[in-house]
Amino acid sequence: SAPALEVLGRGIDLQLDVLVEDRDGDPIITAELSGAEAECQAAFDALPKGLSGPYAGAKLEGRIKPRVRFWWPTAHTATLDLKIRGVERPCTIKSLEAEPAAWPAIDSGVSGRDDVGWLNQPWIMGVKEGASKAVKIGPGLASYVPLNQLPGYVGGAAYLTEEIDFHRGWAINRGLIRRALRLNLEGGRFIYGGSTVTQQLVKNLFLSRDKTLARKFQEVLVAKRVASAVSRDRVLELYLNCIEFAPEIYGVGPAARYYFQKDARALTPTEAVFLAMLKPAPYQGPWMKGSGHTPDMPWWRTRTEEIML
Repeated sequence: SAPALEVLGRGIDLQLDVLVEDRDGDPIITAELSGAEAECQAAFDALPKGLSGPYAGAKLEGRIKPRVRFWWPTAHTATLDLKIRGVERPCTIKSLEAEPAAWPAIDSGVSGRDDVGWLNQPWIMGVKEGASKAVKIGPGLASYVPLNQLPGYVGGAAYLTEEIDFHRGWAINRGLIRRALRLNLEGGRFIYGGSTVTQQLVKNLFLSRDKTLARKFQEVLVAKRVASAVSRDRVLELYLNCIEFAPEIYGVGPAARYYFQKDARALTPTEAVFLAMLKPAPYQGPWMKGSGHTPDMPWWRTRTEEIML
């Protein structure tokens, strides 16, 4: 059991208790973190500046009273449990106040690049990573397809494969975080990030793909700001039009042309599910296109049926 901790000496008290039990040679680890109620801004300012990086000047409102419990039976990681209370929802990000180095490289006429307001405007930017500089994304392109012009099942398939309760509007999802911990601990390596649709959009538009704690924290910070300032439909629309579906193929418009030689507005339910299934490994798309069939594996068929239902 650890004594109360004072974060950076700024009066944000945290109590961390860790218990390791031996159950017939199989350790069970329980960790509980609790803290006294504090202003969200004070808690944020107490964090190491390297963690928030160019968003260290962000403005927050609300009060935080964290309660986190982590329970890990090491021999049965599939039953791992994580409970988080009083952390994510009480704090509101009022503005990011991003440093100029973090501003997105978009059309100069777009305003509000130190925050997230530009997401609601027409813009064009080059893909940050994973493609040549010639590949562009954004609402200012002719290939961009508004959500209200797509069949409803196109957006539905996209978020159902990632975040079934997307329309509840939270920036992070505790269930996805819990699943990520289980999969990564079971595999002994990074397998799954547990990111929501909003987080994935943020990763593509604001941040690098580096797998670091600081980048993940910044992803959550920006995603929480986006969730409060951008509608769910706009987030989904941007997500569909900005994610990768094959090497050099970004956005549902170009993807529909590449795979099915048709406009995205004419996609069938089966085609929409196929595109949704590509997201974890878009580099496999050209192989499937060339072979003329999807993977002949039970998991692909089962997952397709789940989404179709």
